[in-house]
Amino acid sequence: MTLRALLLMIQKDLAVEWRTKSLLISTITFAALLVLLLGFSLPDLSLSAGKDVPGLFWLIALIAGYISLNRQDDKERYDGAVYGNLLIPVDRSVIFYARWIANALFMLAVLIVMIPLFLLIVHQSLPAALFPFLMATLLAVLGFTAMGTFLTTLASASNLREIVVPILLFPMAIPLFLAALTITRDAWFQQGLSLTTAWWAVLVGYLVLFLVLPGLLFEIIVEV
Repeated sequence: MTLRALLLMIQKDLAVEWRTKSLLISTITFAALLVLLLGFSLPDLSLSAGKDVPGLFWLIALIAGYISLNRQDDKERYDGAVYGNLLIPVDRSVIFYARWIANALFMLAVLIVMIPLFLLIVHQSLPAALFPFLMATLLAVLGFTAMGTFLTTLASASNLREIVVPILLFPMAIPLFLAALTITRDAWFQQGLSLTTAWWAVLVGYLVLFLVLPGLLFEIIVEV
């Protein structure tokens, strides 16, 4: 019953987005504009500051990820639709996990479109060590969306939700950002030399923490 409810809630989110495409279109457009602004403001980036490319990539990716999280949360609250989920006779943590998986899929879809455009604008090829880059990207997206989904729910009762969430989210995401940035930089330029470093533990730790913590606290949070 729990697994079936989880799959049905994920299917619902994907079906709603497939009909409207509002979240993906708005987030992809925003990410593309950020990449184009980067290209206009730093036209010689590939020649003068190539090693800054991974940092710029993750900065744009996390901002676009936050926009995606925020838009999805707004859709859940339209006409009180979020309260319909609370009527499902399953553990409340299932609601979180379904929302997290949907948010992660949406952010990954945005990155699939953004990465080729970013590489084109900054005149860079794919990272030298592609597998570490893809794994770091996947873990960072899963960890960031898990944390973001938890915090948007935590701040949902606040009238200052649009301010509270980024104030909480981005400082808490700094270690995650640094881990993804370090691994990406090594994968891009040094053939994946960071494979044995502790930064992988940071990515995995974020994912585990924000998958276990909501499972314990989500029942309380949604009742606030």
